[in-house]
Amino acid sequence: MNVRILAVLLACLLALTLASCSGQEDEEAQSSETIESASESVSEETTTGMEEEEEEPEILSAQTLEDFEYTTDDNGIITLTAVKEKKIVSCKIPEGVVAIASGTFRGCELLESIEFSASLTSVSLGAFTGCDQLVETVDGISYVGTWVVDCMEEVTKATLRDGTVGIADSVFAGCTKLGSVTLPASVAHIGAYAFSRCEALTEVVLPEKLVTLGEYAFFSCTSLGNLVIPAGVTVLAEYTLGECTALKSVTVPADVTSIEEGAFYNCSALNSVSYAKDAAAWKKISIGSGNDALTNAYTKG
Repeated sequence: MNVRILAVLLACLLALTLASCSGQEDEEAQSSETIESASESVSEETTTGMEEEEEEPEILSAQTLEDFEYTTDDNGIITLTAVKEKKIVSCKIPEGVVAIASGTFRGCELLESIEFSASLTSVSLGAFTGCDQLVETVDGISYVGTWVVDCMEEVTKATLRDGTVGIADSVFAGCTKLGSVTLPASVAHIGAYAFSRCEALTEVVLPEKLVTLGEYAFFSCTSLGNLVIPAGVTVLAEYTLGECTALKSVTVPADVTSIEEGAFYNCSALNSVSYAKDAAAWKKISIGSGNDALTNAYTKG
């Protein structure tokens, strides 16, 4: 009888011991799971935070030639042709760049500001197509910074805002109703075809700072009666005043070195040429073909 009681007591004691051990293991397992869960939560929060930081938009800017596609001709003239990163917000045209080709900034919809280089002398029509945040239109004339880049064809009068440095190629071309244009003293560059076929334009005063007058700039301005070309212009490009059939007088800069082909082509009314230097200096000017109207008028004078 005593042996049975002792056996029962031992069995109970063993069961209690096993239950206690099992409880400790469950608590340890639960504790381990809690720690792992907390660790995973912290890890996920850290990862999420890093992802959010990485997703913050970076302010992109194009400032060096490496940011553009460009060409360099035999004379070392650098022309930008495209921006490599279309998501740029700001841009600084590198020093040494002379021209910006059509479509260079096409698709740069986020572009808000631009700074032009002092070396820039030419901007093609369509260089800033799609840059709606950059282009500012006032009285039918569109500006990008200090350059005029476009104009509505129906404009009849154009007064460019102060500080304008350049007029892009073909901006006013075909504006047949444009009767008058006022250029601020700051204008230094007038692009190719800028005022071509402005048939109603009777007079324009070119600023003294002007140094670039592009080819065909005033081609077929059939109502233009006279023009004083500033001293800073040393080259009269091809067909600059070609087909200006009403042109009666012109002032040729004293330091002009070249009058290219057709610059005064078919200027049949031309009868007065003002030139500050003597006949010997005139003979040193390189005068291309198609300028008989000019040379005849000079000889008669």
